[in-house]
Amino acid sequence: MRKLILCMELTLEGVAAGEDGAIEGIDHGDEGSWSDIFATLENVDALLLGAGAHQEDVSYWQSALTSATAGPNERKFAEIAARTPHFVLSRKLRAVEWRNASVLAGGVEAIASLKSLSGRDILMWGGPTVAAAAIEAELVDEYHLVTHPIIAGRGRKLFARVAAAHRVRHLSTQAFLSGVVLVKHARA
Repeated sequence: MRKLILCMELTLEGVAAGEDGAIEGIDHGDEGSWSDIFATLENVDALLLGAGAHQEDVSYWQSALTSATAGPNERKFAEIAARTPHFVLSRKLRAVEWRNASVLAGGVEAIASLKSLSGRDILMWGGPTVAAAAIEAELVDEYHLVTHPIIAGRGRKLFARVAAAHRVRHLSTQAFLSGVVLVKHARA
């Protein structure tokens, strides 16, 4: 069975999304975390997003493909994203505006169905609401938590909607010169 890897960028207090989407002040230029995400993507053939995260990602990564201000890592990720199938988990959306994306209707049960199909790993990229639902349904196999040296003060926390305890085991920890810390855990 395919692994579902939850990769989230967080602040020190665990904020995964600002009140209006993106977290203000997060620097996406950390070379260490870019190297790790590109290594992870070598074993991934599908990206999973929540509806809210998808709306942010579509415009940002489509523009990064042609933007003169996009850095080389952003452009490389945008190219990978453009050719990697995306699944948007939503009970309300019927269609999405990403040429390589489709709506995965039916809630977290649809994630279990996606995991059961043949293929490589699935990277869940963004959306604290959908992440909490997948955690509660015990569908997340690995957690890749990228913590930035910033305090948001407010926003939506990753684990705020997780009601039950879930045991994990530590896989690795990396600290980068920028102050970003990457911690990986697996379901115990």
